[in-house]
Amino acid sequence: MMHAEVPSHVKPEQVVDFDFYHPCEPGGDPFLAWKKLQEGPAMVWTPHNQGHWIAVRGSQIKETLTDWQRFSSSSAFIPKMPDRPRGLPLVWDL
Repeated sequence: MMHAEVPSHVKPEQVVDFDFYHPCEPGGDPFLAWKKLQEGPAMVWTPHNQGHWIAVRGSQIKETLTDWQRFSSSSAFIPKMPDRPRGLPLVWDL
């Protein structure tokens, strides 16, 4: 597992222990794991998979997709692997 240090600009209440590729224990309900994220901030940061942001509500997802001046999709893969892209293009760097 590739964990990252939490950047200094990330608020402590935004940090979650969430693995995008393994959202729950084997046999658990991944939909409940994703739903639990919605109990907190609309945008959270996880140190898993080299660290990344996750937009967890529809309004926040729409905002990240349409506000190109604040949100970039230049590194849209988890984990970041510029020489060998893999992962899902669902999370953007802030």
